[in-house]
Amino acid sequence: MPGKKRFKKKAKEMEELALLEKARVHAPKLAWGLAAFVLIVYILTLFPSVSGGDSGEFILTSHTLGIAHPPGYPFYTLLGKLFTLIPIKTIAWRMNLLSAVCDSIAAAFLVLAVALWSRNAWAGLLAGGLFAFSPLVWLYAVSAEVFSLHNLYICVSLYLVVRYSCYREEKLPYVAAVVSGFALAHHQTFLFYFIPFSIWMLWEGRHELWCARRLGIMAGLLMLGFIPYVYLPIVSQKHAITSWGDSTTLKGFLAHVLRREYGTFQLAPQGAAGTFYMSHKFLLYLGSLLRQTLYVGVPVAAWAVYSILSREYGEKRKITALTLIAFVFYGVTFHALSNLRLVTPLETG
Repeated sequence: MPGKKRFKKKAKEMEELALLEKARVHAPKLAWGLAAFVLIVYILTLFPSVSGGDSGEFILTSHTLGIAHPPGYPFYTLLGKLFTLIPIKTIAWRMNLLSAVCDSIAAAFLVLAVALWSRNAWAGLLAGGLFAFSPLVWLYAVSAEVFSLHNLYICVSLYLVVRYSCYREEKLPYVAAVVSGFALAHHQTFLFYFIPFSIWMLWEGRHELWCARRLGIMAGLLMLGFIPYVYLPIVSQKHAITSWGDSTTLKGFLAHVLRREYGTFQLAPQGAAGTFYMSHKFLLYLGSLLRQTLYVGVPVAAWAVYSILSREYGEKRKITALTLIAFVFYGVTFHALSNLRLVTPLETG
């Protein structure tokens, strides 16, 4: 009997490897095919000019090389400046195009990640499609906003984690460190995924990564992402047309980068703190999540998580547990810090 069990386990492992290889081969075609299709749809539905929200500010700061509201988004601003140089349509349209490009590429990386994770390229296509055409993702993919670049960082990070789980390639933790640095410098909420992802990667690769040289290299690569913040004091000194705050002093620079005017890691200053319970926030979020995944994503995801955790083993089960932990950690932490009063449609949204 023990021999029979070992044989079955070995056969299962061989089957998993075959499925993984099949997914690895076929997923790129589906991923980049979807990205091209999504980009075309986004371009056809781009706002022709300035949309609502912070769009006007981001367009102006990129075009004039100014400083946006905290934390400043310097890399996004510089990337946006490159897009404003495209010699077609309006300046606003070109900045909207930046969002479309970021989210279409994000969808491709999500396809790649889920394909390797599930060992099924078509499952990856379903995930990427649901993401790309989620109403809220689509809305911010066709207007000048920072969320599309944030989505790209998240999807690339998930892909790197899944790929490392599958192949243990030595270069991946270093690539992940660079991506994480830029992501953390771009949007503070990335920290809530970075913590569980980085702890897991360091633990899984402890035999290779836990030495002073390699940890030092990863720390250095992580800090590379913060280099664009040198842009803030330089622009402050030049008195740009659009310059939020004064970053010429260390106090002013830290206040801007840490979003002290809003409250670091919060959505509003302390004086605007709300009194709504966590349960109320979660119910609002769950309702939004159902709508944003077209009422398909949540039940499919719940079924997939249950199926994998109850029947599978090995790397597939590990990465599912990790992602579930990261999702819960993000949800609890974000809702604990989201201190808006939720008395207007804007705050609730």
